[in-house]
Amino acid sequence: MWALDSKQLPAVDGFDIDVAVVEDLDSRPEHFDYNADVIEAWRNDDWQFAGVIVTASKNGHELGVSSVWGCERGWFPGMTRFIDPLVDNPYIDGLVDEAVQSAKAELAQLQEV
Repeated sequence: MWALDSKQLPAVDGFDIDVAVVEDLDSRPEHFDYNADVIEAWRNDDWQFAGVIVTASKNGHELGVSSVWGCERGWFPGMTRFIDPLVDNPYIDGLVDEAVQSAKAELAQLQEV
């Protein structure tokens, strides 16, 4: 899966945090309540659906992952700027928390072995 965009966030509880935006090939505008202009813009590739994947790692080992799908990315009709799920995403903080909690659980499990 190729990242369309990515960034690194500040470490949380000792875990490195990476966020990647990838194309969401499963979501379609018909699954949502969009008007005809929005659907036409999607068909014209003005915007696309994306997934946002947050990874928590330590020393280069991925230990926790969290994601959200069906995010809008691109020139959405009626917007005056490019919609970027790395910036315009109210879920990122929750995804980071989820990935870190998952990483802590995985690390604890590995330490028990």
